[in-house]
Amino acid sequence: MITIRQALRSLARSPGYTVSAILTIALSAAAVGTGGGILYRTLALPRLAAEPVVLIEPYAAESGEAVRMTRREYRDWIAQEGLFADSASRSLRRLGVNLQGGPRLLDAHYVSGNFFGVLRIPFAAGGTFEGNPNGVVIAHTLWMNEFEGGEDAVGAILEIGERPYRVTGVTARGIGLPGPQAEIWLPGEREEEGRPRQLDVFARLPAGTTATRAQAEADAVFTRIDTTREYEPSADAVRVTRLDERINEPIEGVLSLIGIALLTALACAALAFGTLLHLRRAGRRTDHWTRYALGGGTGHHRR
Repeated sequence: MITIRQALRSLARSPGYTVSAILTIALSAAAVGTGGGILYRTLALPRLAAEPVVLIEPYAAESGEAVRMTRREYRDWIAQEGLFADSASRSLRRLGVNLQGGPRLLDAHYVSGNFFGVLRIPFAAGGTFEGNPNGVVIAHTLWMNEFEGGEDAVGAILEIGERPYRVTGVTARGIGLPGPQAEIWLPGEREEEGRPRQLDVFARLPAGTTATRAQAEADAVFTRIDTTREYEPSADAVRVTRLDERINEPIEGVLSLIGIALLTALACAALAFGTLLHLRRAGRRTDHWTRYALGGGTGHHRR
């Protein structure tokens, strides 16, 4: 109790240092809390959802530039057996949709029926349209903005491209994949057959599959397809990339800055704590010499 009183007296004698130390500690705590939250949202959550999933990307061996698969290549790919049997596809488009507030252009993802299962995408309401060619899944943000999060969204009819679709589900908050984020998800078979289609291909690998093994099998599959195909390939090689790494690519620089900010905040907090300790020791010395000057000190005698 005496030590606490001494510390409080020391702080009261130096209001400038006291205010600076308190503000530094408060700001440091806020920075650590905010930075930790950002790190969790941007790094931990995508990894929890995407760790076993990979992207299968054809690319030009000379330039290393990745391209999307064509429709025919994807059909040949999923006809193969092995590590990549559990594969799904996605293509991106902008579509006109009639909503309660009027017509809008939305980012639409045409996906294979098993897409939500392969990526283990969770739902806030309802579920996938698998097996229903007239179904549509809407994103959480669209659900909140257009339906105010109401349960009546599931089952609602949306007119998309002059065709009615019934809402079967709403994806959970925070779903993030490479590229433009989907506002609506549609069955891939509903995309016009004659339209050139470039696909992102995802695969869920069996547990324990190493990156080396996955790449070796991808090379073997690509070679088998290449020897039998009767069309020009989109690229001359293929690579396997973990989805969580691709998700975090755009924010790697941000994560580095956040890391530096967190270290700086922790250093400031340590400095502030050291300042408080110094003030406490200074206060104790001042009290000691004050008592000595008044004749109440011990250990020292005037001659």
